[in-house]
This record gives sequence, C-alpha cells and structure tokens, in this order.
Amino acid sequence: MSLVPKCFPYEYPRLTQVEVWGALRELEKNRVVFIEAPTGVGKTSAVLSFLLERYGRVLWFCYTHRQQEVVLKEVENIIRKNNININVTVIRGIKNLCPIKKVRESDLPHQLCRYYTSVKGCDFTCPYREQFLAALNSRIIVVTYNYLRQPFINKILSLIDTTDVIVLDEAHHLINPPLITIPLKWVKLALEEVNHEILEKMIKREKIVEIKREKISLSKYEEIFWKNGVSYSLEIFSKVILTQKLFYSKDTDSYLGIDDEFHFRLRKILNKPSVVISATLPKKVKVLFGSNVCINEIPRHEYKFYTLIYSKVKLPKKRWFNEATLAEINKFIDIISNYFEKILVVFPSSDTLNIFYKHFILPNNVIGIVAGSREAEGIDIDAEICVVLGVPYDRVTRITIETIRYFKKYTSKPKVLGYTIPAVIKAVQAAGRILRKPNRIVVFYDKRWIKLRNFYPKWLKNSVFKIISSKRKLIDELIYLSIICS
Repeated sequence: MSLVPKCFPYEYPRLTQVEVWGALRELEKNRVVFIEAPTGVGKTSAVLSFLLERYGRVLWFCYTHRQQEVVLKEVENIIRKNNININVTVIRGIKNLCPIKKVRESDLPHQLCRYYTSVKGCDFTCPYREQFLAALNSRIIVVTYNYLRQPFINKILSLIDTTDVIVLDEAHHLINPPLITIPLKWVKLALEEVNHEILEKMIKREKIVEIKREKISLSKYEEIFWKNGVSYSLEIFSKVILTQKLFYSKDTDSYLGIDDEFHFRLRKILNKPSVVISATLPKKVKVLFGSNVCINEIPRHEYKFYTLIYSKVKLPKKRWFNEATLAEINKFIDIISNYFEKILVVFPSSDTLNIFYKHFILPNNVIGIVAGSREAEGIDIDAEICVVLGVPYDRVTRITIETIRYFKKYTSKPKVLGYTIPAVIKAVQAAGRILRKPNRIVVFYDKRWIKLRNFYPKWLKNSVFKIISSKRKLIDELIYLSIICS
C-alpha cells in the first residue's frame, strides 16, 4: 500500500492523517491500536480509507447519531471520489424506526416489539429488524455505543462475529461503565405484577439495595411478559442482575447502579483487529482494554494555537455561590468580549451555569456551554477563544464512589480513572470545539489545571503554553493575542 490509501477522498492529506496511517499499520502486530489524535484533523476519513484498503467488513461504533452521520458523510465522499459502490448500514434504534406508534412511544419498546413479532405478528416489513439483515451484507456497519450494553449487544453478535475490524470512535465515552437506571414509577408498576424483596426495598426508597444475583431467575417474569405483552418486573430484574448494588437518587427519583461486567464484555469483543480512537485517551485507560494494546499519540495539532492557565484563582463548586467570585468572572468575560468577535465559555456543570445566569447575562458575542454536554462535543464552534471555567469534576455521589471502587480491579489508582481523567476529558473536548482553525486560544481558568495538565493529551501539552498568575497580565496577554491572531 502507498503512503496515501488509494480511496482517500481528498486531494492532499494532512500531516496528522499521515501519522494516523502510520499508527494503523501497528494492527499487523497488535490486536488493539489506540490512537489519540487532535480534534478536527480528519481522523474519520483517514481511518476509513486505510481500513477499506486493508480489510473487508468494518464495524464502526459511535457515541451519538450525529457522529454516525459524520461517518456516513465520509463514506459518501469516498464513494463519490472513487466511483465505487460500498454497502453501508447505519443501525438506528427502535424508537426511530418502528412503524407502530404504540411501540415507539412505550417505556419498554423492545418488549412490545418482541411481543408484536412473536404473538400478534406484523402486517408489514419492519425497518428496525430489516436493518440487521441488511448489515450482514454490508461492507461498513455503523452503530452507537448503546449496542455494547446488555441486552442490546445480543442483536449485533452476528455482526461482531463476521466483521474483520472493529472501530471504537470517541472511545473516551467507554472509560466509565454504563449506568443502570430504574425509575421508581417502574417499581410501582412491577409490584402490581409480582412481590419481591428487592422491589419492596426500592419502593421504600432505601438508600442502598444489595443484589444477590444468584437468587434471581428471570423465568417467572418471562411468564408475566408473555401473558400481558409487557412486564416491568422483567425489565427491572434484567437490569438488576447486571450490578451488585443499587443506590437511590433523590434528584431523579430512581435507582442507579453500574454495569460491573462492562469492560470484561468489551475485552471479549475486541478479540480481532480493533482501532480505539479519541482526541483524549490517556495511557492509563489501556488497562480497561486488555493486553496487546499499542498506544499511538499524535504529538501535535494540525493548527497552531495558544494555551494559557490562569493560576490566581481556584473555582470549586462552593465558590460559585460567592457573588464576588461571580462578579469577577463576569468582569473578565466582559473585558475580553471587547477584543474577540466570538468567545466560547465552558462552565463546569449545568448548576454553575444556572447560578451564573441568575446574576449576570453573557454578552451577545459569548456562547456559554456546559462541559460534558452534547454541545461540548462533536460539533464545531467558530470562536477565537475558549475559556474553561474551573474543573468539571462530577458531583460526588454514591455512584461516583462505586465507580471508583469498580476501577480497583483494574488499577492501583482508581480515583484517577473514575474521577480525575473524566473531568480533564470533558474540559479538553469542550475546548476542542474551536480548534478547527489556526491561531485559536484556550484559557484554563483555575490553578488546579497546573497539576492536571499531566493528563492532557500530548498534542495539547505541545501547544504554545503559558501559566499566568496576574489578572492584569492575563488580560494584557489576551489583548496581544487578539491582535496577532486576527
């Protein structure tokens, strides 16, 4: 194969894409290849063109439907540029595709689908079921991460078995195990079907419910399902057997747990050539994906940009209730809004954003988003500067503590994997929204980032970097950069 894959859809590759192709050659020697590459440099087209030249069937996992569309668009570019035919199937959920309104709008659509198919029968071809048959004859299958969870993974086992290479795109979303959520309103409906000790504890809102999985059999609840066409008790106990503890959440009036076998199942899936991609994939997470993993860090971004850390302030959540602190943040944003056409401000949580909005309104040329939200990932924002306020640590809940305990079987520093790294990833992903053009500026507005930069991706560490301890010097530096970057 030449340096540039023949089906690459663009006239000239970027240097970063060439580095991605070099990393992918490691698949000849390693089962799993990690690629940490910057945002906005064309990772999707680079990986697709390489794999289509070397492999037959590609199973591509994405985090969202929007990211599925990005993959589909790049495949279409390859087809158009090379005048070739490539069968592609994009797997959608039952709520998107089922023709029966009652199924689409149900709390338990997969149960109703199963019942209609087996008992009532469908009078028409179902596009939801047909897509899985079409996928068996497709060169590229694009699915969301939801199909890595139980019980949905059973729907794609045949696709996993017959594929030649697996891609996990935006793989930082696979670091924490998935949450199991059981709304209290489901528990009430399940108790109308059957009495059970676990359901009774949950309806009393006991803080922690211990699960003895070996004592749970689903056959009784299956009988209820076949009798009624739907069973909340079957749905609940199908979730319960995936975890060891359930914790009551007052915020959502539901019970939460973690799927404690998730990474074990993920390792079993990655038993063939696999590519794990993200702009933020620290080396420490390789322990989750098993042995024979090759790490490739793209050292530099395609574009030059400037990174500043303001070290005079610390913004833990309690500081956001201090009006003087909010006023200082607002004043800073107001000043720099006079020197940049558009500014992106990243708040550490929706709570802190709402607290700020109770006191102040952002200038018209300032966009406020929350780290970790859908607006903070997978889209481009045409701003010259991004200000990351504070550190977007998750609120410490019982689930947070249980997640950290979960990581003890993988690392001696579980807090780093379960608490620190996710916060860094959320901040860097948000900042990456503006790094689609040269001469952008990223400000990390909290002195804690001095230590946390150890967890930055290499391409961010290698940017033009400054630590500034004076507010006056920070503003002067940004005014200067606004001139030279214009």
